[in-house]
Amino acid sequence: MAERRAGAVQLPGGRTIDGEARIWNLPLAGSGGLILSFLLFVLLPTVGAGWYYGFYASRMFVSEAKFAVRGSVEKLPSTSSNSIMMMGSVATVNSNQDAYIVSSYIQSPAILTKLSESMDLRRLYARDEIDFLARLDAKAPMERLRKYWNKMVIPSVDTLSGVVTLEVKSFSPDESLSLARAILKESEGLVNEISLRKRNDTVRFAAEEVAKAEDRLRAARLAIQTFRNEAGVLDPLKQAEGTLRLLLVLRAQKIDLENEVATARRTLAEDAPSVQTLTTRLRSLNEQIAQYDSQLTSQAGGDKTASRILARYESLELEREFSEKFYVFAQAAYERARVEADRQQLYLVTFVPPALAERSLYPKRVGDTLVVFATAAAIWAVLALLVAAVRDHDV
Repeated sequence: MAERRAGAVQLPGGRTIDGEARIWNLPLAGSGGLILSFLLFVLLPTVGAGWYYGFYASRMFVSEAKFAVRGSVEKLPSTSSNSIMMMGSVATVNSNQDAYIVSSYIQSPAILTKLSESMDLRRLYARDEIDFLARLDAKAPMERLRKYWNKMVIPSVDTLSGVVTLEVKSFSPDESLSLARAILKESEGLVNEISLRKRNDTVRFAAEEVAKAEDRLRAARLAIQTFRNEAGVLDPLKQAEGTLRLLLVLRAQKIDLENEVATARRTLAEDAPSVQTLTTRLRSLNEQIAQYDSQLTSQAGGDKTASRILARYESLELEREFSEKFYVFAQAAYERARVEADRQQLYLVTFVPPALAERSLYPKRVGDTLVVFATAAAIWAVLALLVAAVRDHDV
């Protein structure tokens, strides 16, 4: 007979099996083993869960409320072909952003801090009469308290309508009701704070724009006043127009005088007194014309010429006119912002207030027990199939 391998096990019928495969041939793998494993891994946990949920688990009461945050809008640009002429017209749609903000606030440490000022949350969930699996540790840090809180207080936001459903669990109907009311109160305070901050920011920004426009207009007017004092001209445009009209009159006189000189020279000698007088008048008229020309556009006049004075004045006057229009626009924008801020204030609307629970909703004794049974049975079935497959492969 061949020498048996080390660790091998003699089976009935003369068969041997390696030591590594012993575990797959234990009695649990047979029909009796299946029954025993089913009892151990399925029925026993189910009986334990049934006992816990039926006799030991503390009853939890739920207080439910529904609310919505209204007044929040988003502006959409006009799609009309005349949108350039209708820049003030906008389309508005409801925004659920503030509803999500309130939902996040309800599950944040901030509301725990606020509520702790008026009620003892740890005592609420850490009483001795609460079963040990559902009870909060009285010395739990803030992180664990927040995790426990997020399991007991559940807000959910409907994406389409923006309605927030608040579900508050506790181990007393009165405590669930009072806690739900306190959460709604703190949430309303948050919405009011957001609304006030939005309004103040909008109006403050518009007021800052008005102040900037006012400073710009004041600076533009001061620049014109300083320019007038330096140039010694009240209105350069009117002065230039007067000088131009006078120049046109002098040029007309020059033409007439030149005709008279030409006529006199044809009939009189050059040194005749009348010719000399007309020539002197013509020379004086040319000097006046040259003088006025230099006042208007001569390069020798420097910055004192009417053209340069007028160019500077027109630039300052254009800045003043623009500043005035900008100031008027800023004032109108401020009024619109103030009215819009008053109209778009946020507010929390509770249309389903929390009510006193008449019976406990948790634990669901039969349902939770069946869940434990189904879960344990599924795990047992998978493991049994796995063991059977490995055993058949080894054999």
